[in-house]
Amino acid sequence: MKKIRYWYSSLPLSSKITLLMALLITLLAGSFSLFSISFFNQAYSHETEQIARQRLELFAENLDRDLLAINNQIIETSTMPLFVRTIQRALEVPSKDLETLVNFQQFFKRIADSSPLIHSVHVITKDDILYSPYEQTSRTLGNDLSYPSLSHLQKVTLLPGGQNPFAPSRKSVPIVVALNLLGTSSYLELTSNLAADVFLIILLDEQALLEKINSPGSAFFSYTNTLLFQGVPLLPEAPESDSAMIRFTTPTQINGLELMMSIAKRSYKPLVAFMIIITIITALLVTGGGSVLISRISRHITSPFSAMTKMVKEMETGSYEFDIKPRYADETGTLIEGMNSMYHTIIQQMRQIKEEEQQKYRYLSQMLTEQINPHFIYNTLEIINMEVINGRQENASDMIATFAAFLRHTLNQGEDTTTLAQELEHCRKYLSIMNTRLGLQILIFDDIAPHLELFEIPKSILLPLVENAIRHGFETSSMQAQTVEHPSITITAKQKGDRYSIGVIDNGTKGIDIEQAYKALNEKSAQSGHIGLNNVLNRLKLYFDDVEAHVSSIPGYRNAITFTFSIDPDRGAPSGIAALAE
Repeated sequence: MKKIRYWYSSLPLSSKITLLMALLITLLAGSFSLFSISFFNQAYSHETEQIARQRLELFAENLDRDLLAINNQIIETSTMPLFVRTIQRALEVPSKDLETLVNFQQFFKRIADSSPLIHSVHVITKDDILYSPYEQTSRTLGNDLSYPSLSHLQKVTLLPGGQNPFAPSRKSVPIVVALNLLGTSSYLELTSNLAADVFLIILLDEQALLEKINSPGSAFFSYTNTLLFQGVPLLPEAPESDSAMIRFTTPTQINGLELMMSIAKRSYKPLVAFMIIITIITALLVTGGGSVLISRISRHITSPFSAMTKMVKEMETGSYEFDIKPRYADETGTLIEGMNSMYHTIIQQMRQIKEEEQQKYRYLSQMLTEQINPHFIYNTLEIINMEVINGRQENASDMIATFAAFLRHTLNQGEDTTTLAQELEHCRKYLSIMNTRLGLQILIFDDIAPHLELFEIPKSILLPLVENAIRHGFETSSMQAQTVEHPSITITAKQKGDRYSIGVIDNGTKGIDIEQAYKALNEKSAQSGHIGLNNVLNRLKLYFDDVEAHVSSIPGYRNAITFTFSIDPDRGAPSGIAALAE
């Protein structure tokens, strides 16, 4: 036995699959027999269902024609001025009068003539006065058709069938239409929220309804059709229990009214003789021993693949720590050993790539951050010198303190990012220096969501945008240049879903050349005149995903440059940035 097991474990995978297929072919013959029985049974059941649904739709169409005729006649009657005046008079007069009764009779006849399903038509006012084509009536038989019992109904409602209160020898299904007068106007509307002024009651003859929705039995099955209104049966149902019936429904023209077909399962007539023959053949072909054998062999052959599947899942989740040792010396064993070796090689390479990428991020971020315009430094120092020469030591001292804080933030080594609040303060210091240099009085505002004040962004990322706002919005080379009364710059930061945005808005009169701005975003030089836009875009792409730039300009009102982006915590961005998305 041990020799057989060793021989089997040493077989190539192709030989194992060949042996398994030989056994499977034998069992497939029996499985095909079972499949044939199931297929024919399902096909027969499906055909029966199709025929049932077609019949049900045909019955529904026939019923809908009558319901549509009744509905159209109700609408036509309700819009007739004489009918509305008759309703008004019935509501005003506390008791029946001959004129009102005569007028109602002609409208009752019009509605009743619209369909042979209608037995009679009646009106009940909110004073519980009944207008009926019958002299002797009893509203206590079957459904209670008094106003108090109907007062909760809205729009159009169908009530379950019962003994006709106006013809005790017959049964009927009431359609109750709740109507209201529109103020003092000559119009009626369906009641939806208020108590109805009158109820128009149409009694459908139950026997006529049953004949309408049922016909002689099918050759395939026997059935019973009934009506449901909002799930409540209106007509008698099949006596069998739900487990012995198959039911189908289809909607009608009236909202909430459905036609339901109930088919007795015992009425199905499958090809019994054919099924028995197929079953006997299948029983001879399929044996319990074959099923057990195929199960054991399948599990035995696929166990190496199960081990490899487990390996792949653990590798995907990063939980694969100990190498799985192959059980057999066949192709699966060689494959498992190769996967172990490949996994360790990939992990080592990924660690190396991640370290190189992080070093690249730090280097590029530092390089782009420290690209300070030397002319700004020279000009600022020159202004400070002039303040000292002119004896304005206090102004010079303030400028030196502001300039020192500005340089401290800009040239701080080892920090790639800063918070929005710190970046805003950095821009305030820069603007203070520029106002002194250029003799301007530009105000700076912020529109930053409170929860984003500690949001980390690349250091000095907003400074080029503020510099552009001053240069293209307010800095002039001519004394005749047009200026605004209250020049201002606003720094914005928003979040919408998983998208973030930062930007700078100014109200300068020069505005932004949008075409040149978009060109500058894709150029490394500043020849377009928009300082550092490409620098800003590239730095944002080092830290964030899906970075997009948006430029708009209305000179003297709103000139805006905004960058939108999303955060990917798995990207490997510097610490403090990826944490925002967790």
